[in-house]
Amino acid sequence: GDSRVYLLRNGKLSTLTDDHIYAKYLSEMVAEGVITDAEARMHPGRGYLTGYIGMRSMEDYSITPGGLALEAGDGLLLCTDGLYKCLDEAQMRRCMVPGAAAAAGALIRQVVKKRLPGQDNATALVLKWTK
Repeated sequence: GDSRVYLLRNGKLSTLTDDHIYAKYLSEMVAEGVITDAEARMHPGRGYLTGYIGMRSMEDYSITPGGLALEAGDGLLLCTDGLYKCLDEAQMRRCMVPGAAAAAGALIRQVVKKRLPGQDNATALVLKWTK
């Protein structure tokens, strides 16, 4: 769907998942010359989900084939679009640095603090790998 998993490793935040929304297909159509970039940006269905947990038929949405080898100090952030559409990666990274125990609350406080009109729900789960 439109939730994401991020990896914080050595101060760098990386997206581990792909969004499963219609905008991805629109971008492919732009690249193929079927539609213009403006048409893709203005398409009313660009945010529609194309994959989500609970679908009758779902492809394998593994992060990486064979899994992901975590290293001591790695942080994982699982979040909804209400969080990553509100905060940029630098803001997310700063909230995650202190550690998992405080990070999820700090991320949600940053979203609420912005008081954006039409703000979507925001959920965050942060894990810290210590082995």
